[in-house]
Amino acid sequence: MNFSTLNPSAFCKPARSIDPDTYTASANGTSVDCRGFEHALVVIALNTISSSNTGTITIEQSSDDGSSDSFAAISGALYTFTGTDDDAVKAIAVRLHGKERYLRAVYTETATGQSTQISAIFVLMGPQDRSNDQSFSYAASVL
Repeated sequence: MNFSTLNPSAFCKPARSIDPDTYTASANGTSVDCRGFEHALVVIALNTISSSNTGTITIEQSSDDGSSDSFAAISGALYTFTGTDDDAVKAIAVRLHGKERYLRAVYTETATGQSTQISAIFVLMGPQDRSNDQSFSYAASVL
């Protein structure tokens, strides 16, 4: 097997949307430029969640990063969690064909005043447009 074909930088790019933190209110994630990719896998990490808390992570899209085209939810691209989901890792898969260029994760708290430790990382996959900067820095690379 030729391991050079398995080099992640050749087919995927990670991008941060919701920074790992403790949230006590709803929060919009940072937008991610998805131009030139076929799929986005949004990895959601839930740590400590107040027992009476419930919330959602929704994936939203915009054609111009929200400048004049407001972000809007992608139908079906959401995950609802409860206080029993402590230490869970979930994923939302989004096929990018037909979607707008910029995506972001949005955390919506439904139980006011509760706390949730959460993060959302995008992994963009299937590069189609080599003009898009697909580079990223490895913390380590063992091939």
